[in-house]
Amino acid sequence: MGLFAPIDNRHYAEQDFYQADLQAIDEADWSVARSAGGIRVGWARAAIVPTSPTPMAGYGISRGDFQAVHDSVYVNAVVLQNGSEQYAIVSVDLLVFPPAVADYLHENVQQQTGIAFEKLFLTATHTHSSIGGWADRLAGRLMAGGYRREIVEMIARKIMDALKQAQSTARPLAGIGFGKTDAPELMSNRLSKKQRATIDGYLRCIRWVRNDGSNALLAAYQAHAICVHPRLHDLSRDYPGYFTDSLEQSGKSDFALFGSGMVASHVPNYNWGLDSYDLARDLGKKLAARSISLLDSVATDTLQTIAAWQIPISVGEPQLRITDAIIVRPAVFKWLFGEQRLYLSVLRLGKILLIGVPCDISGEFATELMEKAAAKNLDLVVMSFNGGYIGYITPDEYYEQYAPEVREMNWVGPHKGSLFKELISRIIEKQRKG
Repeated sequence: MGLFAPIDNRHYAEQDFYQADLQAIDEADWSVARSAGGIRVGWARAAIVPTSPTPMAGYGISRGDFQAVHDSVYVNAVVLQNGSEQYAIVSVDLLVFPPAVADYLHENVQQQTGIAFEKLFLTATHTHSSIGGWADRLAGRLMAGGYRREIVEMIARKIMDALKQAQSTARPLAGIGFGKTDAPELMSNRLSKKQRATIDGYLRCIRWVRNDGSNALLAAYQAHAICVHPRLHDLSRDYPGYFTDSLEQSGKSDFALFGSGMVASHVPNYNWGLDSYDLARDLGKKLAARSISLLDSVATDTLQTIAAWQIPISVGEPQLRITDAIIVRPAVFKWLFGEQRLYLSVLRLGKILLIGVPCDISGEFATELMEKAAAKNLDLVVMSFNGGYIGYITPDEYYEQYAPEVREMNWVGPHKGSLFKELISRIIEKQRKG
């Protein structure tokens, strides 16, 4: 059969998986039950710093073991309880949310915590200066520095520890609020060749306030966490860590966590240098200051409805390009990368709609998707890295241009930007008005 095959340029609508994806969305039970009692919320974090030498993940082929801890890396969890139903948002200070960790949770989290895997909303900060060792197969060993089962299990156990601690500290929720603030000057679009490139510069924030006055905040921003230079071998959360630390130190937020928004193509407006941590600190603190200003104007409403869904999807056979017309044969790709379950994660919190995707998805889709949600009186937050990973999903025109990151990191072939935009739009259409 050989190692290579011609690329499949067919539009996704001509392929069998497309109708199955639409059917999965159409047949989901999109009903949202109201709270019978009151909703409770708790939050917690747990450190995931290994006690033995561990490879780093980020910036392509692994650059070896970490040498020290500049700032600790964590798992962060928010648990929402609606009677006997429980939901959680989990963000990890990792390059992506590792599929192997998601698989471990799929098998163990409900037994350990009582939370169904389908009601976990997973994401990552996308720091390029955290631990690896969580991706199997040859490609995973190159990208994440070698596979170690104990690392996968450690991360998963820490997530479950954080979930249980959040459950034990849950208190009645007084209200939930959503706000956004535009900070386009802090990022740029490294893919677009247009003079005025499309950028989604919004920092989007969700805030939970409990009856006792304590509060937690989830923020999503579109810039890759790549302020820290690849030649530095210390563990770091990059700018998301400085963001959350600044918020908590300000006294405005008792607990803060960060998740990657629509990060494909969007990068910080900073150049690498020996002052990498200063750059990360500067960006994190600037975003925190924006968030703090925003908090004073964010109104909170009673949360009366909450629901979660996982919609199984397929994107067809993998297509890792070698040239414009030649790909690695799908069977070879699967041998190199393994196979994984793919799905779209959906969490509805009153008027707030969170959608998680198994990829880096481009912020260039944001305006159209946000407008569709706004027409339903919904506040939309799209987040990357939901426990699966298929690479970069960008506007279709970038697939035809020579951009190294799209050539190397789009693993599913042409037209997939339009596919994801359509699938997300269809989920929005299925929602009741906020």
